[in-house]
Amino acid sequence: MKRLTAFSICFAGVVLFLSGCGDGGRTVTTPVASGNATFNLVVADTPPSNVAVMSFQVQIASAVLQPGNVSVLPRPVTVDLAQLVTDTGFLASTVINSGTYTSLTVTLANPQVTLMNNTTAALSLNGQSCAVGAVCTYVPALNTASVTVSSGLFPLTVSASSTTGMNLDLSIPDLLQSDLSVTLANGKSLNLSLLPAPV
Repeated sequence: MKRLTAFSICFAGVVLFLSGCGDGGRTVTTPVASGNATFNLVVADTPPSNVAVMSFQVQIASAVLQPGNVSVLPRPVTVDLAQLVTDTGFLASTVINSGTYTSLTVTLANPQVTLMNNTTAALSLNGQSCAVGAVCTYVPALNTASVTVSSGLFPLTVSASSTTGMNLDLSIPDLLQSDLSVTLANGKSLNLSLLPAPV
């Protein structure tokens, strides 16, 4: 019995010694392929304020989790953000490896905006003029098309055989700049939140 106790203490000491011999405090987190999980992606829009936007179509070109370049959007999807003020649009349901993910990179493409000019002067919409009181459709300049979010709900741990969902909240007032170009930015025009767990 004393021999077994001495062995246990010696083994515990070796484990503690080895755990202290790390890599200088650097932590490397990679997805573990021990099981699969379902990842759902939806999109919504924060209501505009002081902007008469009738339509704001944009293509969500990609959404990629890191590490591992895990795409959670199998193909680009075009949505009309003006229609999502009171609704949520389902983008994709993807099977991914379980593990811990540290960021999501979202890329937009091909924006097209229709607005009513409620100002007191003509607007210059990426080279075209929009008269006072007119409804105009234009293709805005896309200043920043991609953004990586690595804070807030990250790191995100996805368990095997689970279902996880994420909501992309794209805000029209923050996407549209004062010159009516489009800029995608973390924490302003793009906010992420987890969907409630399925019952």
